Amino acid sequence: MLTYIIKMKLLLLPLVISLFMVTSSCETSSDTGSQCETTVLGNQEKINVYVKFSLNNSKLPGDNHYLYKSTTFSINGSLTQINCGGSMGSTIPVEIELNFNLSDSAGISQGIYLDTYYPATFNNSKDYILFAAKFKAGFNDGKIYESDDIAFNSIYSEIRFDSIQSVSYIDYQLPVSVHWYQVTK
Repeated sequence: MLTYIIKMKLLLLPLVISLFMVTSSCETSSDTGSQCETTVLGNQEKINVYVKFSLNNSKLPGDNHYLYKSTTFSINGSLTQINCGGSMGSTIPVEIELNFNLSDSAGISQGIYLDTYYPATFNNSKDYILFAAKFKAGFNDGKIYESDDIAFNSIYSEIRFDSIQSVSYIDYQLPVSVHWYQVTK
């Protein structure tokens, strides 16, 4: 039951964040409408957008635990498209468990593509993809750390194309400023 509540909170996080952004805006609805009219794309763009995720080498609180030394890393969150006027598309859950030894951290620091993608339809250059998640890092000594909830958005122009992998993606590096707390002793 607790797992279900946590998943529901993560799925609702993009809605809460987008409502905050829409209601806290200083623009009037007519200003938003005129802004959206001037930023319409010439052609509608349909793109499967992946997240290219990379870790930093942050030291976590307490003992000498660094992200690059974690043996497991999980991502629980969601991807949602928000259109220029503030309307939301569907929300796609992101639940990924990575098992690795980061002593050779070149791959994860350069980025890996998460398996989950968002099938986006862009009509406006101000449309964006919201990636909201919570992260968990596990270590050989049994200690597990969890992050605060994090939200990151990328507008249409920030989507990149990887010609080697043939995928469109948003680039997300876990910020150094993320707050971590220990969830096991």
